[in-house]
Amino acid sequence: MELQLSLAFYLSDKSLLHDPVIHIGGYLNFSKKFTLQGNDEKTLIWSEDIKFPEIDEDFNLRDEMMQSEEDFISYENYVPIGTETIDELMKIMGFDLCEYEMISYIRDELYMNGSLDSLKRRCFDGRIESLYSDLKPILDKRLIQFWNKETKKYNRKTDEKVASLRSVLLELKDKNIEGQRHIDSIITDPEEVPYEEIHQLAKIIIPLLSSLMLLNTPSKVKAQEMKEMEAHLKHMVPMLENMIHETYMM
Repeated sequence: MELQLSLAFYLSDKSLLHDPVIHIGGYLNFSKKFTLQGNDEKTLIWSEDIKFPEIDEDFNLRDEMMQSEEDFISYENYVPIGTETIDELMKIMGFDLCEYEMISYIRDELYMNGSLDSLKRRCFDGRIESLYSDLKPILDKRLIQFWNKETKKYNRKTDEKVASLRSVLLELKDKNIEGQRHIDSIITDPEEVPYEEIHQLAKIIIPLLSSLMLLNTPSKVKAQEMKEMEAHLKHMVPMLENMIHETYMM
């Protein structure tokens, strides 16, 4: 395996040094020419189209592996494995956002006549450029796709009935994120992080924020459901705001 990888670096161009670097599993997933093959004695990265050879005393891995440069993967359009979706990107970057929440933020910006730039400022606070410049082009592409998709189907008149309720939920989300950033800025020892309190808060706030999924399709929201959610939030929001304040030591 070490010889194979060294040959790959020797024969390929500098794109193999792309950051974040592709891992071996990702390489095999991306490549249409190579896979894992083997027998009882060895497992090697091998050509999809060539039968794995019988290994005997005359077998020479270096001769078998010498390929032309065209046989090796091109990274020109490579998207790092694990960054294909908003959910995956947010996880890598450490942002507490998921796909349906991002859609809610986009719809909220559209309702307030905002823009893609105002969406970025609201959700990412300028940290993409300073911390994840290598992933910024990928994230920008995903955000543009989501923004254009939601813009095309957005109906302000239909959205009107859920806008205020969505705003309440997103404000709660904003305060929770603000709390996470605050505690990240004041604590240097991981043992000081109030993990148990954060876990208890998450058990309550995550199911509540999942209501955003329903509000993303306002035409399917029934009047009775709206009344129940409004009544529930009227009771829950003040309590959760207090929990956020205490949990994150704000």
